[in-house]
Amino acid sequence: MKTALKICAAVFGLVGVIFVAVGAGVCYVTGLRWPLIHVGLGAVFVILAISFVIYLRRRAATEASLLETGTRIQANIDDVALNYSVRVNGRCPYVIQCSWLDPQTQKVYVFHSDSIWYNPTPYLGNRTTLPVYIDPDNPKHYVVDTEGILPPKG
Repeated sequence: MKTALKICAAVFGLVGVIFVAVGAGVCYVTGLRWPLIHVGLGAVFVILAISFVIYLRRRAATEASLLETGTRIQANIDDVALNYSVRVNGRCPYVIQCSWLDPQTQKVYVFHSDSIWYNPTPYLGNRTTLPVYIDPDNPKHYVVDTEGILPPKG
């Protein structure tokens, strides 16, 4: 999903800049005002691109913060499944689903890893748990740590 948002941000930003430049250029050269709609549309595309970049940076900062200061728990690996809500070139990514029973509240939390574009099952081996870093105040904010288990993203 991160890669898709990066691509969307780049495409929206490029299209937005082109629309702004063409609209402003046509207005300047011809003196007409109707091409200003291109400038407005381009600005919308640029704003969308900027919002994607802001979202991605905040998410990366949150993940880094959780990995650094979050509470580490060991969650049971329940399943390795395809994520059918995402499809790229006809392929769906895998996710590792884990669960953890909070001993204080007796609530079960389900965690999902980031998308993995190959079957991670062989890399898990006999492992039955994965480290998950949670926000102690809100366990719904978490990061499933697959670093060191799965090969690095290329």
